[in-house]
Amino acid sequence: MKEESMKKVSDVLDSYAYKNGKDHIGNFNDWLAWMCKWFDIHTILECESMSQVFQRAQQENPMYFEAMSHWIDVFNEGVTTHGAWDSFGTIYEACYQSKSKAGALGQFFTPANVSDLMAQIVGCNESKDENGVTTYYDCA
Repeated sequence: MKEESMKKVSDVLDSYAYKNGKDHIGNFNDWLAWMCKWFDIHTILECESMSQVFQRAQQENPMYFEAMSHWIDVFNEGVTTHGAWDSFGTIYEACYQSKSKAGALGQFFTPANVSDLMAQIVGCNESKDENGVTTYYDCA
């Protein structure tokens, strides 16, 4: 399900980028900024409810809102499965980061399962917060 939902996010964003003559990475960054606006505390306080926040977001940009709806599915499944989880980074890695771009920028992401294994190997102390989320130093 998560991969399917991530693909839905990227499909909507890619369609928006094509329709508006934008590059895919720039459009992804614009979408992230747009998303931050709707989850900003000031925006939330201006509205009477979260449903009003979402209504306003949908009115302002229906395609970004559609991507947001799919992102909520990705986020919900990821948090349910992993606890604290970077949904934006996962979508970026899965849908936008090409190997050639990563090599050119020198930017590589360590997969979560590799980070987990490395932490276990070096004997990092794990700790759980009050919500049961395990945290430890990512030695990568």
